[in-house]
Amino acid sequence: MLEFTHRKSTSLTDFIEFWEESGFQKSVAFSGKSDAIRVLTIHKAKGLEFPVVILPFCNWNLTWIKNKPLLWCQPERDPFNKLDIVPVYFTSRLSQTDFRKEYFEELLKQYVDNLNLMYVAFTRAKEALYCFSESSEKDGLSTISALLGLIITNEKAHHWFGKYFDPSEQTFHFGELPHDRKRNEPAENTLLVKNQYHVTDARNHISLAFKDKIMIEPVTGKIKRPVSEGRLMHEIFSRLYYADDIQAVLKAMVIEGRITHTEAEILEPALQKMFADTLVKSWFSGDWEILTETEFILQGGIIKRPDRVLVKNDRAIVIDFKFGREIEDSHRRQINSYRNLLINMGYRNVEAWLWYIALEKIIQIPVNT
Repeated sequence: MLEFTHRKSTSLTDFIEFWEESGFQKSVAFSGKSDAIRVLTIHKAKGLEFPVVILPFCNWNLTWIKNKPLLWCQPERDPFNKLDIVPVYFTSRLSQTDFRKEYFEELLKQYVDNLNLMYVAFTRAKEALYCFSESSEKDGLSTISALLGLIITNEKAHHWFGKYFDPSEQTFHFGELPHDRKRNEPAENTLLVKNQYHVTDARNHISLAFKDKIMIEPVTGKIKRPVSEGRLMHEIFSRLYYADDIQAVLKAMVIEGRITHTEAEILEPALQKMFADTLVKSWFSGDWEILTETEFILQGGIIKRPDRVLVKNDRAIVIDFKFGREIEDSHRRQINSYRNLLINMGYRNVEAWLWYIALEKIIQIPVNT
């Protein structure tokens, strides 16, 4: 967090967006000299070593029978051998079937895999190993904890392990723990904690950034320039069904952490001004059936997704919102493809419009342009 605020921004909204997009994948730099505990899976710990290792759940299954994985077998006896390969559930019942050979081969592989896993877990510690296993009264050898219990309590192994096992406490203690000692060397990556942290007042800036997506002039309230294709504004417009929804949509986005209260207060009058236009107001009225960001699937699996489509009887209006400052021919081709799609769907009278938000221009696209 300190690195983010130092390099990028002190905005809570910016940090939430960063965390959702990529921040959750970041890892904290760790040094072996740091006074801390690392939490790792056994697989991740392979090849590493640590002064002290704690195994809190040393009770995993020796086999995967409970999960009933599929086992692919080649039948050898009639009439089953007419099938080249057969999927069967890996359960203990296979030991009494024609697939017992495949069953015991797979069982052996699973035993070896889990014993190797135990070996990796038990050989990571340099000075001390703490292991916690369940005590079971049931007969059988289905878990690592049952295997450990059998080894420690077995009569044949008593002369090896008996003197280290306390039956009353159910503990096995072997060797001597190292003396508690403090490291004299300074820890690497020492965390610096500051009681005071300077925060810049964003209101003193020339412009106010919305989640690195749009910029709005604080004096005029107009959109200054789009960033990252105006995704934030595009999301706001996709949520607006009616002109009266502006306040509710902005409030919802504040609650979701998408924008701040201050940003919503600046953005609301700017949107109200845009929607005061008579033509725009008619697009966001209750006179039409409204489709926003609706997917139309064409032959060949091609998907078209117009920003806003209004339909009523045999009439339709298709509108595309543009947040850049360039009017491009590709925009006309795109909106015309939407128009043709609606015509093919049976709408006789179809209007096509491009609304350039930042340029404050609304352009109707004639047919065949």
